[in-house]
Amino acid sequence: MKNFLLFILLVYVVQVKGQCAGMYANASASPYTGSVPLTVNFINTSAGANTYEWIFGDGTNSILANPAHTYTAAGTYTVTLAAQNGPCIDTARLTVVVNAVGGTEKISNSNLQIDVNPNPSSGKFTIETNVSEKQMVFIFDADGKLVFNQFITGNATIDARSLNAGVYSLNVVSNQGSVTKKLVVVK
Repeated sequence: MKNFLLFILLVYVVQVKGQCAGMYANASASPYTGSVPLTVNFINTSAGANTYEWIFGDGTNSILANPAHTYTAAGTYTVTLAAQNGPCIDTARLTVVVNAVGGTEKISNSNLQIDVNPNPSSGKFTIETNVSEKQMVFIFDADGKLVFNQFITGNATIDARSLNAGVYSLNVVSNQGSVTKKLVVVK
């Protein structure tokens, strides 16, 4: 009896695997990164599936094949696409990064404080900070693309005059936390 049940289970597994051959989940997004609010168009390039569920990582989901979703809060979101056809299920994952632009946003219960002067600037400015340890400076453009990064220790002058005129997101990260501020470059 035990061998008979094992045979039935094996036949079922082989049949399901045969049905699933060629079925897979695959996805992309446009854009993958940007500033709040960020509307992302998700593109489903799965094969062999007939139902889909997108889980956007912010507590919402969609059953559309190719949805658009607007993120209203800064953060890094793991997006999951589950593609299904009968008993066959496969998943694909994407990461969407949404940056804050404007004002100051404290992240991770930050003890870090910064001032940026002058702001607006030509791209050359001073960061004044309340910590003397090593910090990382990131500058993101309005689409969320990293356009500048540099290590600093304590107060420092940043020369980013290669940046085009525009509004940027300046992020300073240390062991004390992270602070994001709007940076305006004028030419």
